[in-house]
Amino acid sequence: MDPLLLEALRFGVAILAGGLVAVIAGRINFAQARQLSLEDRAREDADLLRALLAEMDENVAAVGPSNGTTFPTLLSRSAWDAARRVYIPDDVRLLISTAYVAATDLNNRIAIVDANAAQRSGDPHEDSQRQKNLSDDVIRRGAFCAMAFAKAESELRKILATAP
Repeated sequence: MDPLLLEALRFGVAILAGGLVAVIAGRINFAQARQLSLEDRAREDADLLRALLAEMDENVAAVGPSNGTTFPTLLSRSAWDAARRVYIPDDVRLLISTAYVAATDLNNRIAIVDANAAQRSGDPHEDSQRQKNLSDDVIRRGAFCAMAFAKAESELRKILATAP
């Protein structure tokens, strides 16, 4: 066989082998990059759920004890807004959503109590009674809100037990 032809054949085989190796390496690298991306996303999702759980704990603390001796403070929802993109089973998502709807209602009622405190009529007794009624309603709704958060927290803790 002609040495030039043999050298051209070797060169062609080397190029084909190099191309094949490059394709295989590219596929392996892509698969690894994809796996790393999925792992990163799972960690980010778990971090968001942990932040949500912490916010829910803070909201329960802001509501105060259910014995009616403490007036609730405004509740937060930023972690819930951030965690909406995370997959959460529908039944757990409903519990969390219910708790945050109750929190929004509670925040609105706290604002009503605050606004009422700034308004005065001509009758101090009437003002005092109205303020007491509004405050008692907020405290009752705060207890409901705390129960809603407790149910949601319990289920969310189960999900986080299996998170990365």
